[in-house]
Amino acid sequence: YNSKRHTKLLYYTKGKDTRRTYLFQKSKVKFKDNKIDIINISKQFKELLVKSGFKYRKSLHICRNIFIASLKAKGYNSFEIKELMKYSSTSEIDNVYGLSSASKIQAYKDIKNSLN
Repeated sequence: YNSKRHTKLLYYTKGKDTRRTYLFQKSKVKFKDNKIDIINISKQFKELLVKSGFKYRKSLHICRNIFIASLKAKGYNSFEIKELMKYSSTSEIDNVYGLSSASKIQAYKDIKNSLN
């Protein structure tokens, strides 16, 4: 049983793109915000890290933090950012913004209603 192959096949049968379409994600659902070119940003940032002597695979958390900051500067709130980036673990962004469980639940409801 090959888990990776099974996942690719699953996405393929659902008509999804099997390549990564987010910067930090496990979901293969297409990025819906055309204002941001995730692939281009990640390639440029990796090149910048390598030129500066970093091992980019070890330094992607830096990119994530800068990316979150740039989204905040463009007017996105933390919940929209979470939706955009599809974190497999949301604890980091929760810690950054100090979100309580109750406020997260309310915010998720608000976002769900606004997206429908």
